Amino acid sequence: MSYRISLATQFTGNFKHLKRHIKEVLKRKGVGHILQTTQVNDSQKQTSLFMEGDSNALYTVQTELVSHLQSIFPGIVIQDWQEMASDSPLFGSHIAPTLGSISRDSSGFVEELTEQPTFEISQKPELKWKDYFNSGFIQVVTAIQNGRQVAYEIQSSVESIKEKFVHMTYKRTTVYINIGACITWTQLKQVIEECDDLQIQNPIKKIYSLADGDKSYIQEWFGFKADGHYYVETEDDLDKKYTTMEEFFDKLKTDQDMSDSQVAIAKEKFGEQGITFKQIMATGELALNEAKLKEIGISQLGLRTAILSVIKSNQ
Repeated sequence: MSYRISLATQFTGNFKHLKRHIKEVLKRKGVGHILQTTQVNDSQKQTSLFMEGDSNALYTVQTELVSHLQSIFPGIVIQDWQEMASDSPLFGSHIAPTLGSISRDSSGFVEELTEQPTFEISQKPELKWKDYFNSGFIQVVTAIQNGRQVAYEIQSSVESIKEKFVHMTYKRTTVYINIGACITWTQLKQVIEECDDLQIQNPIKKIYSLADGDKSYIQEWFGFKADGHYYVETEDDLDKKYTTMEEFFDKLKTDQDMSDSQVAIAKEKFGEQGITFKQIMATGELALNEAKLKEIGISQLGLRTAILSVIKSNQ
């Protein structure tokens, strides 16, 4: 069973661009977080990290983050991670000012926080913020609460923004779905996976659009355009090979964006010539090529290219 938690730690060492590397990993994973650096002395810094999310996913991200940082900064010292219960979600990336100064790259807070709160938070295991976040990082507790309030305000305002509908296709089913309320990549995938009409059984791996017949994978959740047409790939789909002619014709439509009439032409010409699955998978001199496809009556260049692309993807 998973539940929402917070994980926190401190990194010790005077490493250039440490916060940038941490931020890039967590942003890519869609994990809300707060970072703050404390200048211990002229040659030593402590960078404190607070991140919040689903318990199972967060520990996976923690492992990846630690491995990534240790590969780049071999001498980095990482304090024991502390787990606490989360009372509300934290969205986005927030860089708190370095204590004693205003941080150049601060994206969330523009002035140093001086008040130290005395409140307690329900935790698992039992642990007070103040007991762990020493060396000034206790001030981020106030920032966390402010950040959460901002997150709720942002989420409320996003829900009031005009709806954004897109065409989303999985296998042979296309739905017109509203993604306007999604503000993270994780939320977007969840909305798509929970769409009953699409019947997605496995986690979404990639989403792409088609540009001149080629797949163009979406890298950021905000890269979707209203009324755009997008295609879903799951982990199972990426590993699965087609084994029948019907699956081959399906891929002409789903992977190559061929119309029903174009697929019908391919079926007709292949049927007339008695071309079966074994023939389309033939290699060497027996392999189908553009000249052979043209010879059997497939005159459209786009359809010939699509057929050869689907054949190649299965070899």
